[in-house]
Amino acid sequence: MNKTVNLFVLAGCWECPDDIGVTVVAISSDEKQLIDRLDQIADTQAKEYVSIEGSILMEEHTDTRYEISGGISGNARFYITEEPAVINEALMGEISRAMSESDRTEDVKNYLQGLYESENLDEEKYEELVDSEEFLQKAVELFDKMEDCNTPFNTTMELAVDEARKEMAI
Repeated sequence: MNKTVNLFVLAGCWECPDDIGVTVVAISSDEKQLIDRLDQIADTQAKEYVSIEGSILMEEHTDTRYEISGGISGNARFYITEEPAVINEALMGEISRAMSESDRTEDVKNYLQGLYESENLDEEKYEELVDSEEFLQKAVELFDKMEDCNTPFNTTMELAVDEARKEMAI
C-alpha cells in the first residue's frame, strides 16, 4: 500500500559569470518554514547563491517566489512548489521505526529524570547517562526487546534501564 503525502519544496536556479546552478534548498511539510527561508534569501539578495554585477535590474519577491537580476550579469530565481511524494509501505515502516526510537529515547530520558528528581540517582550519574548516546541507544534496544503488552510500561522501562546500566557497567 502506498501513501501520498504533499511536501513543499524550495528550489532555486541561478546564473552568473562563474557559476550556473540548480538546487533544492529545502523540503518540508510546513510551508511556513520554507517561506521564512525564502525571506532570508531575499533579505541577502541571494548572495550565497549568485553574484549580481552592476545595479539591480529587477527584483521581485512574493510569498512563494523570489527573483533578482543584475544590470550587467547574474540572475537567480527561487520558488516554492507543492509536490506529491509517494511513500511505499517499506518506507512508512522505516519512518515509523525511526520516530518510535526517537520517542523511546525521550522516554528513557524522562525515566532518568524521574529517578534524579526522586533522589534515586545522583546528579553526576544522571548527567552521564542522559548525555551518553550509547547508553540511550542500548536502553531503547533493550526496551524494545522486553516490551510486552502484559507488563506495565514503567516496569519494562525500569528493567531496560537497569539492564543497560549493568551491560555497560555504568
